[in-house]
Amino acid sequence: MTFESVLPLIEDALLTSKEQARVLYAFVQEQQPQEILELGTASGATAVLMADAQGNGCNRRVTTLDRKHCLARKPNVHEVIARTPFGDQIDVRLAHRSYLWELGQLLKEHGSSGSPNPPYDFVFMDGAHTWDIDGFAFYLVDQLLRPGGWILFDDVHWTLAGSPSTPPGLLTEVGPEEASTAQVKQILHLLVKPHPSYGPVEERGNWAWVQKLDGEGTSSAPIETAYKQRGVKDDLVALLKKLIGR
Repeated sequence: MTFESVLPLIEDALLTSKEQARVLYAFVQEQQPQEILELGTASGATAVLMADAQGNGCNRRVTTLDRKHCLARKPNVHEVIARTPFGDQIDVRLAHRSYLWELGQLLKEHGSSGSPNPPYDFVFMDGAHTWDIDGFAFYLVDQLLRPGGWILFDDVHWTLAGSPSTPPGLLTEVGPEEASTAQVKQILHLLVKPHPSYGPVEERGNWAWVQKLDGEGTSSAPIETAYKQRGVKDDLVALLKKLIGR
């Protein structure tokens, strides 16, 4: 399939922009990671997108983690996957409270911390976006990511105060500073950038990319290639939004 052919299957479930979806598809298609880990399933649109970009072949899998509450979405992840031929390629794991537990289960399955053969080539982190959950999740993901693999962080500028889905009671509980802090950005600056196993963090709008070192250095070429795959229409829309300040 192609991006244009898979998009109609997931468009009503897609929470990211079509421009970002195209970049993600192009990155996976170019890099061909065999094992992808996604934190934040939602309705499963990006899991399907990445599975399609992986192409056909043995040992290709997208493992996507979320909480069971995501099944209340319309459509939900199982309904979206059922529209596609990727049912056997996408492993949906839903936790009762937090995907941190599921990350621990993956560590058990693939060997404890320090395993010589981590399973994942690419991790897309688009889940809780909070310091306490995704800060710890980064360290767990690090144990599961192969040297040379990539992490993509979504919602770099997201805040609890700015999110319409944040319960009002939670804003009172956390206090004004925590509510107004872009917590993914804090994770990047305080945990990822100083980490000796990772290269430079490259922010692109609301996304941030970082590669795990493998002894051969890092390169921004895969990111540049992915962004060049955007269509002319995508670029014009992005420019228009910039010009009108939206």
